[in-house]
Amino acid sequence: MQDTPDFQRKKPSKYSQSSYSNLVAILRGPPQKRDGARKCIENLGDILGRSKSHRENRKNLQTELEKLGELTGDKSRECLSDLPTEGIEDVDLAEYVQELYSILVEACDCSLAGDPGFIANVGLAPVEIETEKDSVPFSLFISHLHADDATFGVWRETQISVILQSKSIMGYSHILPEEFCKLTREQTITYPVLRGTRGSLTKERDKPQSIIVDHKPSVSLGNLLYEKKLKDDDALRVKLSYLVAKAVWQFYDSHWMSETWSKDTIHFMKEVDIRDESILAYLQRPFITAKIGSGKQDSSTPSASETKTDDNQVSASLHSYPKILSLGIILLEILRGEGIDRFRMQQRFRDSEGNLHKDADLVIAGFLIGSEKNGKTGKDNYVSNIRELLREVIDFCIKPDVEKLGRDSTEVRANLHTHVVAPLFQLYSKSCPGDYVPDPIELSQSPKLPQVQNAVPIPQGLGFYNKIVNDDAADGELQVGGLEAQGEEASRRQTDKWIEGFQNLLVMHDIGARAGPNVIKVAIIDSGIDYNHPEVDQTRIGGWESWIENSDARVDKVGHGTHIAGIILQLTTNVELYIGKVTDTKKFKRRDLITEAIKHARTKWKVNMISLSFGFDQSDAHENREIQSCIKDDIIIFSSASNDGGEGSRTYPAAYDNVICIHSATPRGTVTERNPSPIPGKDNFSTVGEMVKSYWPLPKIEDEGRDKERADGFSYQSGTSMATPVAVSIAAFMIGYLRKYANGYNWGIDPWTPLGMQAIFRKMKEDRGGYEWISLQRYFRQKGDILRSLKKRLT
Repeated sequence: MQDTPDFQRKKPSKYSQSSYSNLVAILRGPPQKRDGARKCIENLGDILGRSKSHRENRKNLQTELEKLGELTGDKSRECLSDLPTEGIEDVDLAEYVQELYSILVEACDCSLAGDPGFIANVGLAPVEIETEKDSVPFSLFISHLHADDATFGVWRETQISVILQSKSIMGYSHILPEEFCKLTREQTITYPVLRGTRGSLTKERDKPQSIIVDHKPSVSLGNLLYEKKLKDDDALRVKLSYLVAKAVWQFYDSHWMSETWSKDTIHFMKEVDIRDESILAYLQRPFITAKIGSGKQDSSTPSASETKTDDNQVSASLHSYPKILSLGIILLEILRGEGIDRFRMQQRFRDSEGNLHKDADLVIAGFLIGSEKNGKTGKDNYVSNIRELLREVIDFCIKPDVEKLGRDSTEVRANLHTHVVAPLFQLYSKSCPGDYVPDPIELSQSPKLPQVQNAVPIPQGLGFYNKIVNDDAADGELQVGGLEAQGEEASRRQTDKWIEGFQNLLVMHDIGARAGPNVIKVAIIDSGIDYNHPEVDQTRIGGWESWIENSDARVDKVGHGTHIAGIILQLTTNVELYIGKVTDTKKFKRRDLITEAIKHARTKWKVNMISLSFGFDQSDAHENREIQSCIKDDIIIFSSASNDGGEGSRTYPAAYDNVICIHSATPRGTVTERNPSPIPGKDNFSTVGEMVKSYWPLPKIEDEGRDKERADGFSYQSGTSMATPVAVSIAAFMIGYLRKYANGYNWGIDPWTPLGMQAIFRKMKEDRGGYEWISLQRYFRQKGDILRSLKKRLT
């Protein structure tokens, strides 16, 4: 006897549903319990036949059932076995699925294209329409990789009815790959309906668009989970779990699964509501995204449709069925409403070079499903029956029974349907209202970032770093806008959220390389670092040197250098830091020390980038000469613009040729008053530099209690000084991304050179009031095929 939850019920019953699941255990128990259970069941039937006024009798019966359930001493539940699976006969479309893949591979062999191929988003369920026998229609959205500028990144809705008998398409003219290419790139308000089998593809007719899509990358399940968009809706979890599980069963032996799926393989089209032009994702319409190439069997691509990482594929030597393990992980992430990626970042799951251990996903998933089963969900200790059922499905996938699944692929598919797909279908059909449709998720409405509305004004030059009138033009200054006043919570939250989004991209793409040839060496020339700070990862500090007499580079009396280093440590996973100390105070004069430190970074540390967050009003010939030597050696140099606003101009070293000058902006891309005016004809890059939280030296014992802001070893700071290490981190990410996804590509301009990074930033920029706003999240969210566009830019 199984009680299945009713999603229309607003509040759980005061009586635990777990009581009902114990009936089977009671009936298998001692005679005394069996007799009592039989009597209760007889009374139940008698009571149900009476008037509804016998409320007290029903309450007493419920109480008695609960007591009997507790007497079993067994709180475990074999819920899936209670759900009947007989009679569930999902149509097996495996042959049609494989035939569709073959048709698309042949169709993309366009002789007119330099890169013959396209991204196909294929509906995880066939189109539900009346069709002739031996014909299965599939819904697709196609985006060509070899499209011209006018059609690049544009989706074209298409429907292909796959047939297995070639005689069924006699009477129609065959479409050549060149015709298919043109047909699926035409921008019309209709879409083509095609019929195909291997070796032949024909067009039947055009139909009005069924879905109006936004011409941007589709959104992955992974993205929705990272952004916590998946609503806490059990009915939605069941429906999505069933659709994904059924798709894995249907696609199991096809080229579509030549690589195991992940949450980043499951996509949803960005659909446009023409009434208000809002962008929506309908979770009841999932797609599988795949790159189709002529003669290739690639099943995914990192650069299209926001696919995130090449170790999304689950590789586990301890698991006999990697595709089923992958399904279990996807279902676990749907159940939890978040991905497992943040657990992957823990060092315990990585080797000494930062690479993910082979069985890490299996271990993480096993731990999480175990904690799910041991924990409680819902309010008032009410454990939702639906979550218990889903946990059983997930547990079966993560810890499969070889005897139940079998060894042969055909046998595995059949048992996957019996033990996973069919129970999920029964759960869905019994527990969800017949007319249930999940609410769509609203996404970004516009490709442009909105202006800050009613933003809390950011004060200039408050607190510890109050602006001191510069009466000596020869003085240099650490360009920080100051410790911001308390109460700026809204601004802080905005930046914290932006930083979290940046870190999510690190997780999605697994930009590792903590050691080895791909590690990026970055020198910070500043006030040193608080080396013993509890948050500083000392294994990522490759070297240090002080040019201040009797002053250790591992001690930071100012805090500025520690804050800079902390930003880079928090926003990168592929960087090793080198610390050059040139000052113990906020203001300093010694340009020769800076020149020596930069030369040391170039010749001794052999760094790839240098971060300079200070500025002088005047240039220095020796300093400039050394910086140009760095540029010649392909060292990328970032420098802060200035914090003097309209009263000052771009300072040095930011004003030197070939140095990437960085301005400070809010997380919405709004440049603050502290920045100098943009220079026409020059790059005026800006990125987040307002209210950035990072490490700060802990106060001395005698100072404890005086400075609550820094008591926990963190501080919020603003200024072009803070924006500069953020820009360094963006550059490190892009280098790691290109090394990972375009390894071996013959670049016209190397991305990891000053010229290459300037070209990348120019490609990433969003023009905002004379400044070029650089945001990693915006770029990856708004652009289409990132690799293709960058290759074109760096040719």
